[in-house]
Amino acid sequence: MKNYLFSGLLIVLIACNANLLQAQKNAFSTVKSLDAKQDTLKVLFELHDAIIGKTYKADLVFYNRSFDFVYPERVIGTDLTPVEKNQSFELNWLIAESEIDLKQTYRPLIYINGDVAPFQYGKSSNALLSLVVPGLGDYFVADPGQMVFKPWMRTVSAFGFMGLGLWLNTSRYNEEGRTVRKFVRDIYLPGGGFYEDVWVPGDRVYQWFDGDAEIAFIAGSLIWLYDVIWVANKGYENKRFKNSKRYRPHGNGFSMKMNANEWQLGYAITL
Repeated sequence: MKNYLFSGLLIVLIACNANLLQAQKNAFSTVKSLDAKQDTLKVLFELHDAIIGKTYKADLVFYNRSFDFVYPERVIGTDLTPVEKNQSFELNWLIAESEIDLKQTYRPLIYINGDVAPFQYGKSSNALLSLVVPGLGDYFVADPGQMVFKPWMRTVSAFGFMGLGLWLNTSRYNEEGRTVRKFVRDIYLPGGGFYEDVWVPGDRVYQWFDGDAEIAFIAGSLIWLYDVIWVANKGYENKRFKNSKRYRPHGNGFSMKMNANEWQLGYAITL
């Protein structure tokens, strides 16, 4: 039975990796950092799976949780010609020359020749992978480089806490019992009672404290459950992103009236 389960899991992993590799035939980017100056926003990113020497077109886009897209008009550095694998590039958005009002939190995204990273299309069904191994589904719905709680951290912490709980449970033991002489009161007997030997079991000894194993095991289980829910939710966001009708990477730009004070009060961009 174990061999069948292992074979089934192996087939699932191979299939998922094959699909991911298939999707990664086109070059894609991952945003690494943002640096906002007085009149310029610098976006640092890496170009992956690109053919060395080939020129690519980069389009900078921002979107919020409602999937409203903003297309900066004045961006420098959109023509990319990599000379090495996973090369870093930067795009400079000339804020002072654009009329954009970002009063919400927008996330940056860079299209390479009109396409995004394959994990941007990852579905909620990848939660099944995290149901098998915590953190596994994360690789198919998000960029691990931009995640604070990395997939491997989720795997190690979930299995670590659960394993710790099992160890704490097996390390518990009872101290050796002993026989004590106890007086049993009986007013109808001479002397008001009698003595008898009573067996007293030893105290339960815990590695740390009472309930330590349960707490550790539950903590690991909650991390595992959190990861499954997170992957499902991220996959749902990816689906909404993919189905959004407002995406147009080569558009003419979207602008709104604003003044300098509104920019300082409303400016909010996060990775």
